Parts: sequence; structure tokens; C-alpha cells
Amino acid sequence: AIRDGKEAVAYARTACTLTDWKNADYLDTLAASLAEAGEFAEAVRWEEEAIALSDGPKDAMRERLARFKQGEPVRRP
Repeated sequence: AIRDGKEAVAYARTACTLTDWKNADYLDTLAASLAEAGEFAEAVRWEEEAIALSDGPKDAMRERLARFKQGEPVRRP
């Protein structure tokens, strides 16, 4: 009831814009927000970009990517 994917997408896009679309964590957040809003193709696109930019561990990102490809959002309890 408190999730608002569209609003989350707007905030995530702002964060990405402010960092010139070069911050892997913000791109990852954008992907999760897009998935929550039901925009799975875009979520896949940005999660792939986040993985490419990330210089840290990528296992969790790859797991999210697989879920987005299956049409599933990622929700934390």
C-alpha cells in the first residue's frame, strides 16, 4: 500500500541525472524502481548498465537482473 513505483522512478532518475548516469548504485535503484512500476524492459536495460559500471560485487545485481527478466520486482521485507 505504501509502494509508489512511479514516484520512485522520478526520484531515481533525478539521482541518475545529477551523477551524469555514471553511478552504478543509482542505476541499480532506478532499475528496481522501474520494475516496481511494471516497466521490466527498462529495468533490464538499466540493471545491465549498472552491472557494467559497477566496480564492486555484482552477484546481487545479477540476481535482480534475472528477476526483472522474469517480470518480477524486487521487494525487501
